[in-house]
Amino acid sequence: VCASCHGSNGIGVAPMYPTLAGQHESYLIRALREYQSGYRKNPIMNAMAASLSATDIRIVAAYFSRLRPGLHTVPRPLFKWTVKK
Repeated sequence: VCASCHGSNGIGVAPMYPTLAGQHESYLIRALREYQSGYRKNPIMNAMAASLSATDIRIVAAYFSRLRPGLHTVPRPLFKWTVKK
């Protein structure tokens, strides 16, 4: 489920999805618990975290924290900016 947005390698599949690879395990656990409780507000993450057990959260956090962030590519811009003279 996480990989659909954050990639199986922990690198977000689009600029709007944060990289999880290499994040501290304790940070990921806290973030998921905060999404579960509603303290952090994000409809998608609130729904995803709601279905996770405490064991699931520990497993997910351990997995992503052990991945290397690797090299990131710069996303292509969505808009072409021009300067008027």
